[in-house]
Amino acid sequence: MSERLSATLVKSLPGCVQCPRYDAEQHGAGIIHIGIGAFHRGHQAVFTDDALAQSGGDWRIIGVSLRSPTVKEQLNPQDGFFTLIEKSTGKSTARVIGSIKEVIAAREEPQKLSEALADPSIKIVTMTVTEKGYHYDQSSQSIDWESADIQHDLVFPNEPKSMPGLLVKACLKRMKSEYSHSSKLTIISCDNLPENGAIVKSVVLGLASRVDKKLVTWIQNNVSFCSSMVDRIVPKVTVADGQALTQQYGYEDQGLIVTEPFKQWVIEDNFCTERPDWESAGVLFVKQVSDYEKLKLRTLNGSHSALAYMGVLLGHKWIHQAVIDPLLVTVIQRLMQKETGPTIPTFPNVDLAEYQQQIIQRFENSDIAYATQQVASDGSQKLQQRILQAMEELYRENKEQHTACLMATLVCWLRYLKGSDEKGVTYIINDPIADLLHALVNEHWEQPIDLVDALFKQTSIFPTSLKTTPNFTKRLIDGIHKITELGTHAYLSQILQDAE
Repeated sequence: MSERLSATLVKSLPGCVQCPRYDAEQHGAGIIHIGIGAFHRGHQAVFTDDALAQSGGDWRIIGVSLRSPTVKEQLNPQDGFFTLIEKSTGKSTARVIGSIKEVIAAREEPQKLSEALADPSIKIVTMTVTEKGYHYDQSSQSIDWESADIQHDLVFPNEPKSMPGLLVKACLKRMKSEYSHSSKLTIISCDNLPENGAIVKSVVLGLASRVDKKLVTWIQNNVSFCSSMVDRIVPKVTVADGQALTQQYGYEDQGLIVTEPFKQWVIEDNFCTERPDWESAGVLFVKQVSDYEKLKLRTLNGSHSALAYMGVLLGHKWIHQAVIDPLLVTVIQRLMQKETGPTIPTFPNVDLAEYQQQIIQRFENSDIAYATQQVASDGSQKLQQRILQAMEELYRENKEQHTACLMATLVCWLRYLKGSDEKGVTYIINDPIADLLHALVNEHWEQPIDLVDALFKQTSIFPTSLKTTPNFTKRLIDGIHKITELGTHAYLSQILQDAE
């Protein structure tokens, strides 16, 4: 049986595995990351590993798993070390990452987590909790007071379940500590939400206002909130990936991560604390991140969602299969070039056409197998910023003729919610309001007017400006009729034909 990765084993790994260029155990923790899933380990942890190698410092990461202890069980027996495999065009490289110190499972170790978040040596909190983890109501642009976790945290503020609840408790402990005036904290959101730093600030201050009025003032004076844009494709690791690692390199790693070579991190320069030397690792610090968020959300994420819903309906299991479908690649090329592209600001060092083509090439990377079903999850949370906000802008500028593929993405998402593809193959819909959406679609599918009316009234997915635009409603209803009558392939073909 192969030996499992650990601090001891790292010292004797073969030369073909790149190991940390610093002694990880000589560096303390200065960062807590909430939501330590695969993406964090393939992205922020790598940038931090590079910064530690370049400039040192007490900047290792304490990871927090909000629900499952799985990542703790994967990494803690390995002293936090894990292998990162980068794969592209049939080639791969292996590298051990040492930036994670340990993982805390929030539900199993609430006291340990509370003490860690309040520790003044922790200067930065980063997070990847997905869109639903913010408990943010897009329609009211404030904290979702109806959320079960938020309601729990209001009644039991010392036993928080939500990300906002954890941060409010941490800030309260810092405020009441003897080092209150020297316990500043920088919080960075790393999720695919526009103005994500402002959203964290909104939900934290909103919840804090119900817990302790003095806390709001303390947070405003001692905590900064930074938006950031993150980009890297990090799919779910398979059993075959783990077996290949052991066969090729001779050791076992239960925390293995597989990803692409490309990575990008743009952070709003709004720190009130020290930070790692992330610049040396390639992180870009800017005054305003929103334009970069638009670039990524509307180009990569928007086309990713389109490929996912259309791909599932047409029987494509993987994104790399969907993107080589001549019909679907034409759809997303039009979506990026003719529809979302004109809504994206220009950048001095970014060629938009080149960026769009690079995204298609990244999707085509069959070495990084990303399931369409995985990308299709949580549509009620994702489509607002990936599709609907661009549509809002185009409608506001009387350019609705440039929204054909955006509209087709919405129609295919609704068809996806029926729970079966064109051939009748069923699948599980993964969404915070999956039961409601599935029920509405199946109840009203044959009466699209009633379906759209029910979606508008019973969900907060669609922005008011579009719900009150008759042409938008009519086109959505017409799209449901057409995809039902023609089927997905013929419907999309007609969309492209009519758009020319």
